[in-house]
Formats: sequence, C-alpha cells, structure tokens
Amino acid sequence: MINVVALLISPRLVRAQATPSISLTIGTANAAVQLGKPVIIKVVTTSVSDHDVTYWRENSSDQGGYVYKIIVHNDDGVAPADTELGKRFKELDDPDHNSSDVPSDAPVNRSGGWFKLKPGESTTDYVDVSRLVYFNKAGTYTIRLQRFDEDRKLNVQSNAINVTVGE
Repeated sequence: MINVVALLISPRLVRAQATPSISLTIGTANAAVQLGKPVIIKVVTTSVSDHDVTYWRENSSDQGGYVYKIIVHNDDGVAPADTELGKRFKELDDPDHNSSDVPSDAPVNRSGGWFKLKPGESTTDYVDVSRLVYFNKAGTYTIRLQRFDEDRKLNVQSNAINVTVGE
C-alpha cells in the first residue's frame, strides 16, 4: 500500500518541480546588424510563480556569461567560435571543458547580489552576445539564452530569435 501511495504522489511532485518559476523572453531592436557591430539582445525575466522568486544579478551592466548562458547557431546549425571571454565563462561553468586555449588573462570577476521578483514582476537586461561569440561570417544566426532558476533548481531557456549579420 505504501508503494501505491508513493506512486500517486510522485508524479505530482515531479510535475511541480519541473515547472519553472521564471520565464525568459528575448528580442532585439536590430534583427539585422553589420559584421563587426555589437549584437545586443533584450532579456526580460518574469516571475511566473505565486510567490517571491530570488534571482542573482552580477555587478555588471551586461549579464551575458555571468547570469545568462548564450546558445547561438548559424544557418547550418553550427555554433560560432567563442571569444576569449566566452571561452573563459565556459571554463568556469564546466570544469570538464577543455580550457587549454583559454588565456589566463581573460578577466571574469564575479560579484553581485540576490534580488527578489514578486509574482508577475519582471526585470530587464541587455546582453551583447558578440562579447561571447564571434559573428565573423555573414548569415542568419539563431540565438537563445538560458538562466538558472534558483527557486526550482533548473535551467530555463528563452524563446529563439534570428539575427542576420551582413556586410
């Protein structure tokens, strides 16, 4: 009888834990940019929970790499190369990442604080994706961002947007 009760409760717990307490929505004012120009993404993090949600914010005007992981692919589904800073962030996030080509002088200073979002409340950030990946070929790139949901202990992924990089 105990096993039956556990099976009845277990799916409800799994479903509740799998539901994020935040959502990420990204967009850009410039869906087309020239090679060598910054690719700036607007990120809106919204509490979709019925309680206050705690989130981390770095002491930086650009949260890319610190708070938001960048996921970029070109027309062929290939991820562009990481910049030196992008490589450094990957090294810090993944101890198994091959960091032999990451210069030790790629600066990543982490300091920040915890903030709260009330139910339905949002916060907006701007991320220069070109600080973290090279957009050195003309084409259309699909961009997503990911953020860790501290409340539910899971990664939340944004919608996808396309940015065309041209000459």
